[in-house]
Amino acid sequence: MNVSLQVERRPSCFALHYLCALVACVVLSGCGIGKIGPSAEELSKQAAELNSQLDSAINDLNANAASFEQILTDLLKRVPDTATFRAEIENVVGNTTGLAQENVQCGLDAVGVRARKLLIRIQEELLKKPVSPPPPPLICQMLPTTADLNLDPNTWKVINISGYGLGDVGNDGKKIQYRINLSDGNTVLNLDSRVSHSSRYHATIDLTGQDIVRALLSPAKKSLIGYWNGQSMNDQGEVSVLAWVPRRKSLPQYLGVTNYTPPHTHGDKDFDTDDDDPTHTRVWASIAVTPMQITGTVQMHARERHGDNTRVEGFTTDLLYTVPDGHKIVGVTPNGSTFFEKDVTFHGAKHYDRPGGEAVKTVTIRIDRDGDEAGSYTDVKVEWRTVTIETEETRPAWCPQCPG
Repeated sequence: MNVSLQVERRPSCFALHYLCALVACVVLSGCGIGKIGPSAEELSKQAAELNSQLDSAINDLNANAASFEQILTDLLKRVPDTATFRAEIENVVGNTTGLAQENVQCGLDAVGVRARKLLIRIQEELLKKPVSPPPPPLICQMLPTTADLNLDPNTWKVINISGYGLGDVGNDGKKIQYRINLSDGNTVLNLDSRVSHSSRYHATIDLTGQDIVRALLSPAKKSLIGYWNGQSMNDQGEVSVLAWVPRRKSLPQYLGVTNYTPPHTHGDKDFDTDDDDPTHTRVWASIAVTPMQITGTVQMHARERHGDNTRVEGFTTDLLYTVPDGHKIVGVTPNGSTFFEKDVTFHGAKHYDRPGGEAVKTVTIRIDRDGDEAGSYTDVKVEWRTVTIETEETRPAWCPQCPG
């Protein structure tokens, strides 16, 4: 029978002495082994030094904000590379001094004031104080400053914005919002979906599209304004919207001729216009003006005074003019109506000139001939005068798809 024997191994006396010596070296920071990290006292001293440097820069900016570039550069030189919040300070310095490289034209004082607020936030975090809300971005320029709807849209359809911190996010989790507002502050249209940020210094707003055009063309006074955390930024800049003003123009227009043969309504069809048996004739003519068109109405009445009272009577209306699309008629001159009355004792046609204030230039009537005339020969010809028509645009020429 085989018996297996297990031998218990115990650390040697030498090994125990070595382990004890190593522990003692670590605890006593000896034996050439480096420190694990700075002590609490050293960290406190570094924080105090950084706080002092931040205090100095914050005070300098408060006294002379326009010198922000020099103040921030000096601050960064004094902060060690290993210092806590070094990266945050580098961001403030880099983003602020980067305005010049981005060719952003900002007021120096305004830039310095914003940089000071950013440093205060870092200091509050360093000192474990409640951190102030992030300062609003700085809008330095909005170009064009006016969206003149009377000009070619290429002059205003893209708004270029330059500033500082345009891509920053507020407490509401949103970047700057841009809106078209009425003068009473009510929002007509939110433009968030139209904003593009090319960098933290530059953004554009696209004002093309039917929804924007409708909002811009509404008659109320309006402007384009930025909002941050729900508050208006119109103290930093806005784009005024100059309302579209419809243009008027006057043009001469020949209205043509209206021929009308009234129907036979009484008696036989033969007019007798001998001297002792005249035919009493009346003609009315007038134009009617609507915003879209001009019509001319001619009415004729002719009746034998004796005999069987042969008679014709009726009226007709012709379309004389239609305004071009995108315009409306606001005035027509002359537009006086015509009333013409005559006892006819002749055969054939006769012309009568009308006064200048009337819309009719000449009236030509035919009553009698040999044989029957009523309903076939008896008629009136009205030549309308050349009038001056004043029209007004109903929509901008640059927006053919707009209603109007």
